Amino acid sequence: MSDYHLHVVGLNEDELHTLFFSEGQRPLGDLDLHTTREVALAKVLSTLSERDKRRALEIQERFHVDPTGWNFPVDQVPHLPTVQQAVWQNRRLSLVYRQESGNIMTPLVHPLGLVVKAGIWYLIGATHETIRPFRIARIQQIEVLQETFNRPEEFHLAEYWTAWCARFLPSYPVKLLISEDAIPRLLQLFGEALRDHLLRSEPDVSGWRTVSVVFETMETARAALLGFGPTAEVVEPRELRVSVMEWAEGLLTRYTSKTRDQNDLFPPMRPSRARKE
Repeated sequence: MSDYHLHVVGLNEDELHTLFFSEGQRPLGDLDLHTTREVALAKVLSTLSERDKRRALEIQERFHVDPTGWNFPVDQVPHLPTVQQAVWQNRRLSLVYRQESGNIMTPLVHPLGLVVKAGIWYLIGATHETIRPFRIARIQQIEVLQETFNRPEEFHLAEYWTAWCARFLPSYPVKLLISEDAIPRLLQLFGEALRDHLLRSEPDVSGWRTVSVVFETMETARAALLGFGPTAEVVEPRELRVSVMEWAEGLLTRYTSKTRDQNDLFPPMRPSRARKE
């Protein structure tokens, strides 16, 4: 189809933004589609009027979306192309899959679709029991079977994912007392959406504010809040408050004993007295 000619009528501002919004390369790169997207956009660009062409290039230079998260190791997904092929061809998959617990399962899966969230790829698949997500980086072995399957007509990928996230993602609400020094780090963790909540919380006479945030689990909350040092205090839940105190005491004991051991090995230098002649 190399002789195919594309004709695009004038695009309005919103349509130009939709087509030429600059996105990070990771998701399409994982699917080997980034170059294909660039070629497709170049073809569309060549058909635009000079005015629309200039505007499209301006949009690409002024907006960029990076879908990957901060400070997380990138998932290695060597089986993603195989999964993608099975999704397109409605072919059953035989998986060797490592669960989060470390247990190995060997399900037969009808691959219904692919989802990428914060740079992490998931296969949404139907087993004989249910429809569920499989994190593709945890697939140890994969075999595309000859058998095909019929997609359930009532299944809609985006609706399923939204409902699954709302229902199954862990949620651990925490009430904190924070100083002004904690605000930049808190915004780094939870994003600018938290700023309005912070502005609505009146500081007390000492300048501390009460805020409510949500972590995934107690463990992730504890790990994050220990990094705040003395700038944040857990108010609720009590189990988290006690856990943070215990870990802080453990750190203090560890570092105190290490310092004592080092002082035994390397006694602090004492200034020598000048010898009288």
